[in-house]
Amino acid sequence: MAEVTESAPLAPATAGGPWKPKFNPWLIAAYAVLFVVDRLHLFNARYGYATGDQILCKVHRHLGSCLSQEDRLFRWTGPAFMALLERIEGAKVQEEVSRITSVKLEAAVQIGNGSVLLPIASTSLLLPLAQTTGLEELTQPIDAFIGERARH
Repeated sequence: MAEVTESAPLAPATAGGPWKPKFNPWLIAAYAVLFVVDRLHLFNARYGYATGDQILCKVHRHLGSCLSQEDRLFRWTGPAFMALLERIEGAKVQEEVSRITSVKLEAAVQIGNGSVLLPIASTSLLLPLAQTTGLEELTQPIDAFIGERARH
């Protein structure tokens, strides 16, 4: 995959992973996958943003360990991460994404003097880039998906 040389500032909550990509994803990837951390807004409201940041770091590490080195992983807005994948076969990509999101994660987060074990789940949206013609066409389903997941 082509090297991404220009990205937005690093996101401290995700252990230094870059924010949204600032380049043309069609030049380097066949698929974009949006991973949305479920219920992050509830964890933030109940336990504070530091807990939400710990959860984001855990998910970032999990996604990074599951994706190949050629893939590019970015922090998107809110509770989401975007991965750009250079794969050709759509069925295999869908299997891989399903496998990644089916893993049950837990995060032991420090709350005051104790710790709480929180279940972490994520959902995904697979977008074949060959079927989109521009960033607006790509971001519309992404924004709708994030909005829908925020209501759950």
